[in-house]
Amino acid sequence: MKKNKRAISTLVATVLLILITVAAVGIIWGAIMPVITRTMEIGQACLNARVTINTESGYTCYKTVGADKFVNIMISRGSEDFTLSGINLILIGGGTSTSWNIQSGKAETTATVYSTTPVFPHTFADSEFPAPNEEKTYTFKVTTQPDEAKVAPIVKVGATLRTCSVSSSVPVPKTCAI
Repeated sequence: MKKNKRAISTLVATVLLILITVAAVGIIWGAIMPVITRTMEIGQACLNARVTINTESGYTCYKTVGADKFVNIMISRGSEDFTLSGINLILIGGGTSTSWNIQSGKAETTATVYSTTPVFPHTFADSEFPAPNEEKTYTFKVTTQPDEAKVAPIVKVGATLRTCSVSSSVPVPKTCAI
């Protein structure tokens, strides 16, 4: 007795395997490429992002007003193209450091935009961060006199915020020239 058994030819099996492999690569590529692209964009934004602390103008300094102690920091931005969504400021002194993560829409109880009469708390807006080729001064209420100030930009790529590496570190002048 003969039974009619049919099998897939080796040619058809090979073509099916190739199609399945190509489809799998396409699906994996479509899922992984956006992740890789986003990571590259964020890394590139941090390479371009550079803010510095200006100590030459006389606005970056330590001062006391009555019993209150303040530090003014003037932050400069170059012409690089990136979305600055905030700054991370670190003040170092007396063996400790204090850090502020100042972001748009976030209220700060001990940081504000420079004014001769600072008002705390302050909620920061996008317009209060330096635009390209611009400088802005900020006032921070402190408990001890800092020796050094460091600043790092906070950049936005899409909906992702990232704090970049410190891009400027300077000694804080002990008195204000202004």
